Amino acid sequence: MTPLDIIRAETCKEFGVSKDVLMSERRSPTVARPRMVAMWLAECLTRHSQPQIGLFFQKDRTTVGYATHRVNQLRLMDHGFRARTDELRMRVEGMMPEPLAPAE
Repeated sequence: MTPLDIIRAETCKEFGVSKDVLMSERRSPTVARPRMVAMWLAECLTRHSQPQIGLFFQKDRTTVGYATHRVNQLRLMDHGFRARTDELRMRVEGMMPEPLAPAE
């Protein structure tokens, strides 16, 4: 599995959505939020560019930028969401087969 595959799989598991649903065009919060978290994790934990992450998730690079921005906003406003995403990030980091990008 590639790092992006690991991120997608663990995000799906954490939020209880299937890979097909996460990759769909659905915009409901129960689908969009996990997708945004997966893109945020991909930007935080890999050396992939926004266009590369967008290609993997079948989205535009601007969607990746918005997702990262929105997740960072939510993490500042919602301590429960921050704790959940921190826990998910640590779990995913432990599964990564290659060195991670420097922490921001």
